[in-house]
Amino acid sequence: MNEAGTPGPPPDTLAKESDVTVGGGAVPPATEYFGFALYIGSTLGVLMYLVWAFLPQDWLYALNIYYFPSRWWALAIPAFVEVLLIYIYVAVSSYNTEVLTRPFDSLEIITDPAAKIVPSDQTNYYLYHHSDGVWDLPLGEVCNVLYSEES
Repeated sequence: MNEAGTPGPPPDTLAKESDVTVGGGAVPPATEYFGFALYIGSTLGVLMYLVWAFLPQDWLYALNIYYFPSRWWALAIPAFVEVLLIYIYVAVSSYNTEVLTRPFDSLEIITDPAAKIVPSDQTNYYLYHHSDGVWDLPLGEVCNVLYSEES
């Protein structure tokens, strides 16, 4: 008998042994320490950046801070990071479209017996509406919707 009064192992034991449960182990303390150190370090870094970027030069001298980069970098670095993120977004999209998309006659895009293909009389409905299940749409129909010149 378990604490619930039913025969068998305790319910939490069954949950921990389940294949559905992700993880299962406790987070090692070193990970928590590194996470806390990263949190403190990043907070201090942001505060130092804000002090350097917004305080007048005389106030920095009053705080005995004499060696700091030009204020130009306070705008240049965030602008560079933003442009870099936009470039990465466009580059990954282009790479996925141009390189990772298989040719239309590739054997890798042929469906298998486990596919749940939409019935041909319902294809138009599922092309333009969401469904509550997972369906495989015919590739030719998807290409017609995505790449045809008609609107």
